[in-house]
Amino acid sequence: MTTELSRTESDTLLFESGVGVLALTDGTEAYSIPESFGYDGETLYFQFVYTPESKKMAFLETTETATFTVYDEQPAKSVVVSGTLEPVPEDEEPKAATAITENASIIRL
Repeated sequence: MTTELSRTESDTLLFESGVGVLALTDGTEAYSIPESFGYDGETLYFQFVYTPESKKMAFLETTETATFTVYDEQPAKSVVVSGTLEPVPEDEEPKAATAITENASIIRL
């Protein structure tokens, strides 16, 4: 049985999940990658790490609508968010940095 999460349940999952899967496309091929993120209750923020020849950056440039998924297995639930990816305006950078600091899963090897 599938049930839809409430806005509060969706927000909680987004706040508690520091990483999800970002799906991009070049119009013919799909490309999905794990990404850490920040969430401020309205907006998802990403801080991309890449090389100049990065496949991720090539797909970012060609994706009109990206999809981001976070999920939990116990109990099974997920949130799927779709939208455009845009650079953060300079005046919103502190807000984005705070959201990433408070939310993102940053792993050190």
